[in-house]
Amino acid sequence: MKHYLEGIFLFIFLLLIISCNQKSSYSPNNGNEESEELLKTRPNIVFVLIDDLGFELPSYTGGQSYSTPTIDSLASVGRSYNYCFANALCSPSRLEAMTGKYNNRNYQGWGILPENELTIQSHLRSYGYKTCMVGKYQFNQTHQQIVNSGFSNYCILEHYNEQETKPKYYKNPIIIADSIKATRTGEYSEDVYFNYFKNFADTVKGPFYCYYSMQLIHEPFTPSPFHPNYSNWTNRKPEIGDTIYMPSMMQYMDYCLSRLSGFLSQPKFRNTIIVIAGDNGNTNKMWSKWRGLDVKGEKGTASYFGMHVPLIINGLGRGVDNSLIDLTDFFPQFCMWAKAPIPARLDGTRLIANNRLQAFNYFRPQSPDSVKLTVMAFDRNYVKYDSLNAWPAYRKNSFYQWSADYFLNTALPLNIEPNRSIANNLNNYMKVKN
Repeated sequence: MKHYLEGIFLFIFLLLIISCNQKSSYSPNNGNEESEELLKTRPNIVFVLIDDLGFELPSYTGGQSYSTPTIDSLASVGRSYNYCFANALCSPSRLEAMTGKYNNRNYQGWGILPENELTIQSHLRSYGYKTCMVGKYQFNQTHQQIVNSGFSNYCILEHYNEQETKPKYYKNPIIIADSIKATRTGEYSEDVYFNYFKNFADTVKGPFYCYYSMQLIHEPFTPSPFHPNYSNWTNRKPEIGDTIYMPSMMQYMDYCLSRLSGFLSQPKFRNTIIVIAGDNGNTNKMWSKWRGLDVKGEKGTASYFGMHVPLIINGLGRGVDNSLIDLTDFFPQFCMWAKAPIPARLDGTRLIANNRLQAFNYFRPQSPDSVKLTVMAFDRNYVKYDSLNAWPAYRKNSFYQWSADYFLNTALPLNIEPNRSIANNLNNYMKVKN
C-alpha cells in the first residue's frame, strides 16, 4: 500500500507540473483539434491494453465495486470515450486492433497472426519509429515471428501453457525478453514488464511506439504484491473461490497505470500520447455493481457487456467523447499521429473527430465450430444480429436497443417504425462489411 500511495502522489505531482506548462487544445465542442506540439514533431505512442477490463469496472464509468483512483484521474485529465467496443475475447480483439481489420478478413484461429498481415508496429517501424512490446503477446512467439511482426524489442509472457505457464502467470513468471527465456523467480510479471519498458524508453533514440499489453486482470485469480497472502503464495492451481483476489488485482492494475503514467510525465516524454483500453468484457465468473445494477461479466459473448470497454487518451487535452469507436480505428489514428500514410483497405476510421455511425463485429471464438459464430452490426443505441449467425441462437435476426436494454432481454419488433428503418440500415452495413 505504501508503494501504491507513493505512486499516486508522484503521478498527481507530475500532472500538476505539466498542467501548469501545457495548454489544452481540446474541448468537447471541437473534437478535431490536436495539440500544437504534435503538429511539430511526431509523438511517442504508448498503447496500453488491459486484459478483461470491461466498461462496468472503473469508478469513472459508474463502477461501484472497485476503487480505481488512477484510471479515474487519467479519464478526468484526458479524453474519455463512452462508446468504445472491442471483440468479445482477447485474441480476436488483439488481431483486430493490431491489423485494423475485422476478423472476417484475417482471423485464422486462436493466437494466430497471419504472417502476411501488415501490423501497426511494422508500419510505424518502416516510417522511423522504434517499436517495443511488453506483456501478453499471445500470437506466434518465435523470435523471428515477433520481429517480423514489427517489434524490434520485446519482453513477453511465454506462450500460454496449461501445465507450465498458467500457474506462473503472475508470480515467478516465465518471461521471454529479446529471445532469452527465463523463469523470473521472486518477481511479479507486471513489474518485469514495467522495468523493461522503462529501460527501453530511457535509452531509445527517436519517437517510439510501445504496445503495453497488461496481463492484469485476467485469470488466474491470485494475490497481487499488495495482498498479505502474496509472500506465501505458492502458485497452486487456482480454484473458483480465488475470485476473492480480484479487488487486489484491480488495485495493482490501477497502481501499474499510476507508475507508468508517472514515469511518462517526465519532461523528456512530454510529447507522448497514452492510449488506454480494455480488450473485451470481464469474465463471467465475476459480478460487479455498475450504476446501481448487478452486472455479470459477459466475456466470450458478443453482447453489450462482452464488448463494451473503457477508452482513455492522454496527451491531447481533456473532454468526454461520445463517438462510436471500435478497435479497427486505432491503426489509422496511430498513423495520423505518426505522420505515416494510412494503408489501403483498413476497416477503421480514426479516434479523433471520428464520424463513424455504425460498426461491425465478426466473432468466432476459440474453437473452429461455427455454432458460436456471431455476426452483427451496431451503433451507439441499437444492435442487429445476423439472421444466420448469432449466439445464443435465439438472437438470430434479433434487434435490440442496447443503450437501454443492457442485458438484451427484450428483442424489438421489426415490423414497425423506426425499428424497421434502423434495423435495415444496420443490415445493409453488415452486408457491406461481411
